[in-house]
Amino acid sequence: MRLNLASALLAVSLLALNGCGGTGNTDYFALQIDGEPDREYKDSWMQSSLQTADGGMIVVGNVGSLLWVMKFDRNGNVTWEYTYGEAFWKDKGLHILSDGAYAISGAKGSGGAFFIIIEPNGAVRSLQHFPDFYFGGSQLTDDGVYLMGEAPDGSVLLKVDNNGNLVNANFYSTLTNLTELLELPSGELVIAGERGNTFSDTGRVDLVLLKTNSQGMLTDTAVYGNDRTGVFTGGLYLNARQQIVLGGYTQLGTFMDADNFEHPIRLVFNQDLSIASAQEYTFNREAAIADAIPASDGGMIMSGRFRQTNDSWTQTHSALLKLDSNGTIEWAKRYEFNSSTNESDGRSVAETNRGYLMTGYLRQNGVYGFVVSANFDGVIEGSGSVVVNLTNGTVNNFSLATYSDQDIFWQSYGQVSYGEPLSASPSTSVVTRLDRF
Repeated sequence: MRLNLASALLAVSLLALNGCGGTGNTDYFALQIDGEPDREYKDSWMQSSLQTADGGMIVVGNVGSLLWVMKFDRNGNVTWEYTYGEAFWKDKGLHILSDGAYAISGAKGSGGAFFIIIEPNGAVRSLQHFPDFYFGGSQLTDDGVYLMGEAPDGSVLLKVDNNGNLVNANFYSTLTNLTELLELPSGELVIAGERGNTFSDTGRVDLVLLKTNSQGMLTDTAVYGNDRTGVFTGGLYLNARQQIVLGGYTQLGTFMDADNFEHPIRLVFNQDLSIASAQEYTFNREAAIADAIPASDGGMIMSGRFRQTNDSWTQTHSALLKLDSNGTIEWAKRYEFNSSTNESDGRSVAETNRGYLMTGYLRQNGVYGFVVSANFDGVIEGSGSVVVNLTNGTVNNFSLATYSDQDIFWQSYGQVSYGEPLSASPSTSVVTRLDRF
């Protein structure tokens, strides 16, 4: 279904564009992406963005219960936008294929996962639905895309080709939500996931690493935890030393605990899954990480939310955190949207040839998506008084992090079992091709 811009089904507000009104040549701006203003349920939620070959960007999220894809030029002007049917959007499910098409994965609101490929102009090339598969994350590879997540009584790794056809599938009886994947130079795979439940009595979530051969057959496992509540993954990549680097955050206290502080972490593993180093970054309030990617200079860039307390209310603000190749903080910035009431959250980050794109949501009498385009120092140039781009230092009872090289994890405590390659249950070996959701 095509949304009609003229009928006010879409409103894109430039929060800051260097006085250009949306038609200038600035590279650094903030966009508020509004859903239908006249509907009672008008939430929009932007989850991922990437730079396109023409210097613009592709942005994916949802409006209401519809999958929503938008193409912008480099100045933040809308080129085209479509919705594609029922979907509950999940993080980090956007990839650009070698021919310029867009591969998008996520979860259907009525159950199961989907994988859709759309042409550069937004037309549907392929759409697949995988029942009984709870999407957790995806990763682009040379000849397709890996999809990973949960299934009844275990975890699932699927591989689909660039036309959306299922290549192979593996089931692991790990009771783990798989979220991140890395291909090693040997062709082996390392998959990271989270096992546990913050809503349980203990509220504990452990980090699970699976190592497989190139076909996804399990060869090794490691489980990491600590005396805190949870370990949550944001990204996984290989550094220049051929070590596995994981970015995310750890949590202190149960889900409803008042002392539920969240702190970013950077973990480095050897290829045998043993831990090489662990760093924790302690802010004076919560700092949860949703996405972590390698930076072109060898460091890491993280996106998420920083929480602070102002007077009698609590606020969260979208944030970027930049580390160098050794894990030392180079800068940390949070972004306040003056139009929002008390909350914004950066859900994903991507590097461009001009800086970083951060995508997420803010609350303003509803929930609205946003995209921030910042330079390599995290600055929105000419942002004026609408987006408050806060830099290093102490502002409003918020201070920069301290960090330490401490062993915050204890080594693998158990070997998880695994099953045979996926067959009829869960029923992802049979792919139903649909024209629409």
